Amino acid sequence: MCGIAGIVSPTPLEEQQLVALRRMNRAMTRRGPDDEGYFIGTRVALAMRRLSIIDIVGGHQPIQDKDQDLVIVCNGEIYNYLELRAGLGGNDYAFRTNSDVETILPLYRAKGLRCLEDMRGMFAFALWDARDERLILARDRFGEKPLYLHRDAAGRLWFASEMKALLAGIGGGDSLALSPEAVHLFMIYQFIPEPGTMFAGVSKLPAGHVMEISPGQLASTSGMPASHPYWTYANAPSRAGNAAALVRESIEDAVRLTLRSDVPVGISLSGGIDSSIIAALCRKFHSGEMKAFSVGYPGRPASDERLHAEAFAKRLDMPFFDIELSTDGFASSFPQIVHDMDDPIGDIAAYGYHAVARLAREHDVPVLLSGLGADELFWGYPWVRDAVKASIAKRAAGPRGLFKRLLDRNPRRAVFYDSLPWMRAAVPSTKKLMTPAASEAVSGNLWTSYFEADDWGCVPIWLLDVLNRTWLTSNCLALADRVSMAHSVESRLPFLDSNLADLVTGLRRGGLKDWESGHKRLLTDAVRDLLPAEILNRIKRGFTPPFEEWMGAIQDRYGPLLENGSLVNRGIFRDNVARMMQQRNPAGFAYRATLLEVWMRLFVEGQEVSDLARRADAHAHS
Repeated sequence: MCGIAGIVSPTPLEEQQLVALRRMNRAMTRRGPDDEGYFIGTRVALAMRRLSIIDIVGGHQPIQDKDQDLVIVCNGEIYNYLELRAGLGGNDYAFRTNSDVETILPLYRAKGLRCLEDMRGMFAFALWDARDERLILARDRFGEKPLYLHRDAAGRLWFASEMKALLAGIGGGDSLALSPEAVHLFMIYQFIPEPGTMFAGVSKLPAGHVMEISPGQLASTSGMPASHPYWTYANAPSRAGNAAALVRESIEDAVRLTLRSDVPVGISLSGGIDSSIIAALCRKFHSGEMKAFSVGYPGRPASDERLHAEAFAKRLDMPFFDIELSTDGFASSFPQIVHDMDDPIGDIAAYGYHAVARLAREHDVPVLLSGLGADELFWGYPWVRDAVKASIAKRAAGPRGLFKRLLDRNPRRAVFYDSLPWMRAAVPSTKKLMTPAASEAVSGNLWTSYFEADDWGCVPIWLLDVLNRTWLTSNCLALADRVSMAHSVESRLPFLDSNLADLVTGLRRGGLKDWESGHKRLLTDAVRDLLPAEILNRIKRGFTPPFEEWMGAIQDRYGPLLENGSLVNRGIFRDNVARMMQQRNPAGFAYRATLLEVWMRLFVEGQEVSDLARRADAHAHS
């Protein structure tokens, strides 16, 4: 696990750019506290920070092949690297390390970009091919590992694993234009769907995409180079067979691979089905000690599942550690959490992710497995199942009859996020909040464009693809990566194994209609002998902190910053925003506005976390 950064330029690099690259690398020290490395070419430069997980001694990056015409930096893990190495045994490549990352070089030499089809893992890498004078940027299928991109006025392409690092290289957020479209989307969704970011001049390489860049191409073109997908969730071939048995086998295989590590591995254990499955299989495949980490709330309300998590950890003979998430603790750490999350993300679960990662690192565990991703793969959200049924009915109804009684009459638009009342309510509230100039820069149907298409294909599969490309990637995975890496902890997610996703999608393409069977029925059938009945039958709670109390505390302490704040002064929010936030608004709306103001002050105004906390306290007590 690392942070990577780099520059590719249409003209020879100068010392000024190399100094900027070193600043970028220093900004990612927490992503990689153990090592750093550089490759400096004439028109390409690469940098990395390393968190040593596999081949601790020999896995230094950048890694070059024996001919020194291929060089790579990679953030992440290639879980099936041992199997890939065995398959490469006959191609006369002599491995010089035991690193999973080195495996990519002979695989690329043998298969070109098709090497991506064979890689199971989470990664974002930059590979310089000196033979063809081209840089390859690639990102894992679900987007567990990030990659931010910016093209400057001189035509140079800059990239980095974090927004903070990118800004350190290109001159700070104050030098970039804000995107009114991104503000609009954030206030409605609570995140900015990829590939967008809050800056008009910064984008992300989309999940499951690859980009090829040459210095010559940058010299002759403008704008961001094109990328193309090498994998999509919806395109898995049809499968048949005993679905539960096949899924069980695939989950076990995914856990076995994600346990590969030369350092201690732990589990984030909530007491629910998903993390309990991972914990039980970890005990099956991991022979050494494995620590379990959980969160709870003062007074142990009904939403506190620590007792369930601790009991299951004891059953598995896992040492158990927990931390209480208090309202005061959240309010005090809020600027630091916003700083660490990199993108503005309005999911209050950030506090829990942040606390668990810190707890794991305090107990010398730098790798943390979790059950994240199961809800998105196995119908864990009732509203998504309902949206599938409503969208199927809408398509079947055609332009008359039931069609007219559904949420809208746009034949390209499925029933999806617009079925959520809080999200629909945020649309007019956002329009009232933004200045006329900012609102006019946003097309009216921008927020619904993510679930519109001329051909919906297999509706259940397509809508899960939409869910994964938006909510999962830009909210859940972005948080899991950023706040864990802020504590130098690698988050691993076995439920996002690409083979498992392809299998489940293929079964649905082959006729499985598990969205009609209720809450995660396929998953529970697959693990029925693995978990005790009290876990299998427990009502799903999810992450259920005291939302109103937490959000109210943030609003009380940091809400006053909105008045004559950064968003007002930059013409994004109206100057009566502070009063508007005291009025009745959709759930979480004031929290998102406040979080965005804090983010602006950190990433655009350049304020320090400690200074911002002091200013907020001064406002609150004035």
